[in-house]
Amino acid sequence: TTELIHRVAYHECDLQQIAHTATYLRYMQEAAFAATAAAGFSEDAFTAMRRVWLIREHQIDFFLPLRYN
Repeated sequence: TTELIHRVAYHECDLQQIAHTATYLRYMQEAAFAATAAAGFSEDAFTAMRRVWLIREHQIDFFLPLRYN
């Protein structure tokens, strides 16, 4: 199990200090990279295998908004 802890930055938010929708996707991408690195697949390993991450489709269910800080 990999856990990614991130504090929502001001520049990731709208005027109501709620994280932009696209920010959630970036958080998920960062968590995926952290999980694969923890499993032994670093960026160098992906380069050596000639592989890249590709998000073809996503669905995010928002239960509560992420807010600044």
